[in-house]
Amino acid sequence: RFLAHVTHEMRNPLNGVLGMNSLLMKSDLDDKQRKYLDLAQSSAQMLLALCNDVLDLAKIDSGRFELHQEAHDVAAIAREVVQIFQPQAAIKRLALNCHIAQDLPARLLCDRLRIQQLLMNLLGNALKFTRRGAIDITLDWLAETEAAGQLVVAVRDTGSGLSEEAQARLFQEFTQADSSVAQTHGGTGLGLALCRSLVELMGGEIGVTSAPDQGSTFRFAGPLLVDGVEELAEAA
Repeated sequence: RFLAHVTHEMRNPLNGVLGMNSLLMKSDLDDKQRKYLDLAQSSAQMLLALCNDVLDLAKIDSGRFELHQEAHDVAAIAREVVQIFQPQAAIKRLALNCHIAQDLPARLLCDRLRIQQLLMNLLGNALKFTRRGAIDITLDWLAETEAAGQLVVAVRDTGSGLSEEAQARLFQEFTQADSSVAQTHGGTGLGLALCRSLVELMGGEIGVTSAPDQGSTFRFAGPLLVDGVEELAEAA
């Protein structure tokens, strides 16, 4: 409870910093000032993301975390996330592709924020550890009935890959694949632990398939209901 309260309080001044930085970025700045401000803004955003991860994990551990199920276009959510990461991929000269299954229902009952959070964590990791090649995100739908099925999301990269030993540690809190990761790339190891917790709350599973120098594929699947199917059946 203490950790959740302190983290929540930290977000208020951080949002103020981000807001003021955004206003400053619209003012007249020379190149050096803009470079310094970009760095400050990036650092503040990283700190806010860390606060959000810690707050969510604290809520999950205390049993106070709730999913908000509403009708959303999951394909549109995925495309929006890919668009957010396109500039970073372009800087690294990486291809970033999004593949949506044709049978994916137009609207599914899900927590939009959490689906977005999962995609951003997995894509962010893929971009961090991929120097050349491509990153592909794929959304598939495994229909179980007319009204329900499994959303299957895979994020494949052509990065450095992981040993079996590193894979076993991946989804633990405050743990990186190896001790050099935090020094080279930054991060706390919370992102994948949060992904695991969120997917389990959805009633699903998450895992990774990888090998050294052969890239990685992170995949999660969760049961979702199709919006409107029950209502249509009742009306008929």
